[in-house]
Amino acid sequence: LPVVVSSLDEGSARRAVDPVNLVFFAIVCLALFTFVQTSVFARGVRLSVGKVLIMASLLAIFMPFLMGRSIFQLILREASDSERLKIDRNLYNTLAGLDSGVRLYNADLFQSFLRSFANTETLAEMKKARELQAVYERDPSARESIDLKKYDHAVMNIAERAFAPFLKGYDATGNNERRANAILIMGPNNFTRYYDRFKREVVGHNADTRNDSMFVMLNLYRKTIEKFFAADEFVDGLAEKGRARSNEMEKVIYEEIKAQLVSSVGVERYYETFSRLEGLNSMRTSIGTTIFAVFPLRINGLIEYFCGIGWDEYAIGESYIKSAFSNIVNNQIAMKRYTSLLDLLDPASLIKATPVLVQAFSGYRAESFSSREADSSNLSVMIRGSSRSRRLLRRVGTGDDQAIYQVLPGRYLSLYTVGGRQDTSHLERIEFWRHVIFMIGLFLFAIFAVFAAVNISRSFTGPLEHLLWGLNTIEAGNYDVKLKDSREDEFGSISRAFNRMVKGLRERNALGSFVSESVRRLARSPELFEKAQQGSEAKFTILFADFEGFREFTANAGEQEVHRKLEFSLEHFFRYAEKFGGEVDKVIGEKLLITFSHEQLGKKNAAIAAIKLAKLILADFKSDKDISPVFGINSGRVISGIIGTPEVRVDNTVIGDPVNVAARMCSLATSTTMPVIISGAIRDCLGSSYRVKPVAVEKIRGKKQEVEVFSLEV
Repeated sequence: LPVVVSSLDEGSARRAVDPVNLVFFAIVCLALFTFVQTSVFARGVRLSVGKVLIMASLLAIFMPFLMGRSIFQLILREASDSERLKIDRNLYNTLAGLDSGVRLYNADLFQSFLRSFANTETLAEMKKARELQAVYERDPSARESIDLKKYDHAVMNIAERAFAPFLKGYDATGNNERRANAILIMGPNNFTRYYDRFKREVVGHNADTRNDSMFVMLNLYRKTIEKFFAADEFVDGLAEKGRARSNEMEKVIYEEIKAQLVSSVGVERYYETFSRLEGLNSMRTSIGTTIFAVFPLRINGLIEYFCGIGWDEYAIGESYIKSAFSNIVNNQIAMKRYTSLLDLLDPASLIKATPVLVQAFSGYRAESFSSREADSSNLSVMIRGSSRSRRLLRRVGTGDDQAIYQVLPGRYLSLYTVGGRQDTSHLERIEFWRHVIFMIGLFLFAIFAVFAAVNISRSFTGPLEHLLWGLNTIEAGNYDVKLKDSREDEFGSISRAFNRMVKGLRERNALGSFVSESVRRLARSPELFEKAQQGSEAKFTILFADFEGFREFTANAGEQEVHRKLEFSLEHFFRYAEKFGGEVDKVIGEKLLITFSHEQLGKKNAAIAAIKLAKLILADFKSDKDISPVFGINSGRVISGIIGTPEVRVDNTVIGDPVNVAARMCSLATSTTMPVIISGAIRDCLGSSYRVKPVAVEKIRGKKQEVEVFSLEV
């Protein structure tokens, strides 16, 4: 089809309309039109109401579609540009989130430290260490047997326990000094435990820790915030208030540190930092941002310890970077792109992009980290360049390197420069499949337009064809046809009138099923009907049938069971009578009268047909324990015609002495010994092909002379 195809390369649109395609389109339309006329409407290519309606409907549907096609193409171009902008924005947000996420990481780490300090085992061991130190200071003679380092592992375990939740999902460094720069616990009576990251041991028993910068900062912090609590909030021996002042050297050191800090950050910043109770503070140093906090630890409502922690970006940089990379990868794997049913139709929701590659580089530490095993050389060059210039860099790859690069110097993660690479080769596949879906949509719309046009045409021509079908069905003898008459227009009125006509025909046809074929022949021919009214003599073979045990069965069985038994019996009698050329004349209770015309079958064939019918019925009821059929068969001349008056009722039947004799012989038959009783006339017709034996009877009721009676062996 001559569809305008838009190229999304560089945002330009190319139109490709070939005259050959126009000719092909015209041929396809002509072929489709011919197919609809010949196959759908089953008529030749000629002008008709259906043709005109189809052409008008197609024009009415396609005209607005052709005008709106350009809008859909514009939407496709905008969707492609939107995908590129989304990738660019998401990449920047990933890098910015990686940089700013270190603040949340520090806050989570601080809360983990708080829980680690308040650990029940740690507090119990600190209490034992205090008691042991009190004995050490009170009794000099026992000092040789006391090991003050016995419970130092409790302080070292604080960092291990605090960092444990943050070390999952990646290979963490094995150097403990990188996990926390300092851990300080200060209790009553000068009880001090301080983890020295340089000595890699817990000090404070007798060692001088005043020269450690982190210890001095934490202790200064402790001295500052201690002023904000009342004396009765401390356990005995914890507060320095009321105790002997520190020596002059210590005072000089702290005053000098205070002066240096005030000159560096200002008085306001200094007091803002050192008056933040139980909060996290930060300072920029030559090795990145330093994080520290001192907080009182209350036990039973009283402050029993001052706990201090401190770490810097150098200490936690690697663990944060690896943790952040792990979260980025896991989030990309778990991310579901579609949000609604319509999004499932967009290839952008089904074609997955290559996970973003994130790298971090620290010039200070000369370390580089990557979220995947393989680094990008182009990204590494850009990161190192941005690390020196501290500028945001962005690059769009072309050719074989279809990707977007971004590099962001750390603002909060000051020791690192982070960069990302997002592959964009999947956008070409998305654009391709969007065009495929667009073309499929065009094709489906064309099919829909054709079916819509055909449906509109059918709404006019369909009822006429349906009416013609109904007439043909009635002509074939099927009166169960009914046209749909729900329409409120002229076609609905015609259908309702047709259904009323069919109802009358169906009722007349139903009445015909209650009379025999001979009666129907008389009804179809007025001449035969008039002749039958006068009556005439004819030769027939008469079969009378009865069911032995039927009265007892009806007395004991239910109505439905009796009805089923009668239905089964009559169905077999009517079927066999039609098969052998006989006719069920009438049904009187459980008795049946069946006639075989000598004029149609011949005397001998009529007798044999009656015998065959009786034998088949006996075989069908052989296993029936409730009722057993018996038969009386005779032949002779009878009067055949219509009996009765039109004012009351008329009946086409046979009467005469042979009929009465057949009925009497049926009453002589018994199911156990002689189920089929025949007359001498029937025996003469059978010859030697059937075995019979005479039945001794004195006289048939109603007959003065004797009648030969025989029992047919079955």
